[in-house]
Amino acid sequence: MPRVLKRMKRNILIVASIVWLAVMLFGFKLVFDYDWKASTSGSTSTLWPSTCQINRAKDRWTLVMAVHRQCPCTRASINELNKIMTKCAGRLQAALLIYRPSGEQFVAFGDSTSDAIGMTNVERVDDANAAKADLFNATTSGECFLYNPEGLLCFHGGITGSRGHEGDNGGEDSVVALVNGEISGFQKSPYFGCSIH
Repeated sequence: MPRVLKRMKRNILIVASIVWLAVMLFGFKLVFDYDWKASTSGSTSTLWPSTCQINRAKDRWTLVMAVHRQCPCTRASINELNKIMTKCAGRLQAALLIYRPSGEQFVAFGDSTSDAIGMTNVERVDDANAAKADLFNATTSGECFLYNPEGLLCFHGGITGSRGHEGDNGGEDSVVALVNGEISGFQKSPYFGCSIH
């Protein structure tokens, strides 16, 4: 009988270990999918929206970024924007479309958007019910649109490498290279963040 109990304990331990490993792998997959799954949106117009009331510069590039101030990923996007603004020194202006549900008061700096304080050439725009973001077909916090001085869309995507992560990435590199005249043509990159709506 003791041999049977020993074997049964060993089998239970093996099964428990396999179940534990499967649960851990599934958890890692969920985290990985959350961090690395890019958002998608519908088609985006190649021209600056004609009904848009955001001030687009005629003498420099304009970057529009839709943000949700309660999205934890927004801070990383704004910090990356700050790096881009520094690297493009006066050749770029930006507009942060800060989503606000109707009925709430607009707060230009709050939660994750406070890092935008003091950034030069960055306008903070009240975007009630994401009406302005909808003009660009933006669906995700951190989604960016870069227009040249003629109003032609040259970049659509994100400027972080994954959800909420700062550091070198293809989106940031593309924006800087376009604005500084190092590359031309339409560029895109994946974008990560919370839904704006």
